[in-house]
Amino acid sequence: MTSDCDPSGDIKINEILPNPDGSDGGYEWIELYNPSSSATVDLDGWTITWNTGFNADDGVGTGGGDFTFDSPVSLGPEEFLLIGDADVEGADVVTSINMGNASSNADRVQLVDCDGGVKDTVVYGPSNDGEDDDRFIDDLGEVATLSLIQISEPTRQEASSYAVVGLKKKMGGGG
Repeated sequence: MTSDCDPSGDIKINEILPNPDGSDGGYEWIELYNPSSSATVDLDGWTITWNTGFNADDGVGTGGGDFTFDSPVSLGPEEFLLIGDADVEGADVVTSINMGNASSNADRVQLVDCDGGVKDTVVYGPSNDGEDDDRFIDDLGEVATLSLIQISEPTRQEASSYAVVGLKKKMGGGG
């Protein structure tokens, strides 16, 4: 935990693009959104992790990487923050990102606050609940049903009550 830790914000993963057309190198991105109408959140010490595999039995991600905000970055009310690899135009924060393409199993992106609390999780790819359907188990252990719409550019105008996966992901059921 950092000395100026602010874990109070309700920041969400709004969109991700884990598998851009062509070569992935340099073009993957993650967009965060602050749904609060009044609170600015300091992201110093917050971490975004991505896993190139996800075990449905224990909820543990495998492989991948992470990025920790280590300089003053804040997200104002109803604002978006684009974290992108080197070739992502308009990225607010540039870092190396290498998310899984979820070709054979589910992959995961997770937002963790500076106190170690999980704020949001997006699991994408083949179902992670052991069934051949489009159900996913979220970070609370509940079932989230997905509707997907292909996107390739961050919208920044579409704050949603659903997380997005380079494919938009509408949460339903228990999510």
